[in-house]
Amino acid sequence: KVGSCSNAGYISKVYIENVKINDCLGSGIYINGDNYGTNDRRGVSYYAANGSGFEIINNTFYDNVFINLIIHGFNGTGKIKNNIFASSGVKTYLYSAVSLAGADIDHNAYYENGGAIIGIIADAYVTVSDFSVNTGLGSNSIGTNDMKLNDDFTLKRWSPCIGKGINDSTVSNDHPGILFKDPPSIGAFEFQ
Repeated sequence: KVGSCSNAGYISKVYIENVKINDCLGSGIYINGDNYGTNDRRGVSYYAANGSGFEIINNTFYDNVFINLIIHGFNGTGKIKNNIFASSGVKTYLYSAVSLAGADIDHNAYYENGGAIIGIIADAYVTVSDFSVNTGLGSNSIGTNDMKLNDDFTLKRWSPCIGKGINDSTVSNDHPGILFKDPPSIGAFEFQ
């Protein structure tokens, strides 16, 4: 589901939960509280500098034309948890033009493709380990060159994402409505 709470152009909270975002030629989800930029071919493009934060939890991002998730600006708290970021080629999955200090970014799975997979302002990280050591974020995240995803983005039997998420009180069911296990799988689908 995708939702927001807003009042007169002020985005107070945005939540994106249990969504498949793939093959976007334009932005799959474009959140703009301040008339910044255009629909720029990202899976999720977020800019709401006057809001109270965002939650991006248990989603699967795959093969969007440019960056899968870009944060242009935000105020308040940010959660990026239990997401799969993958592609069939070299892509940057997560980029922020602003500091993410204080944000809760962990228990995500990134396809390590040989290029910069995460960028924060001017710093680029090729591995999840490099990102975690240098930022203090994502210490429970996974970097792999094989997510073991089916064509419909469900998890294959030996996927490293099975049971590697963390419970979050705001998300209890996966994309088709199946209850997440404890601990949950990473991505939009619980392993069955």
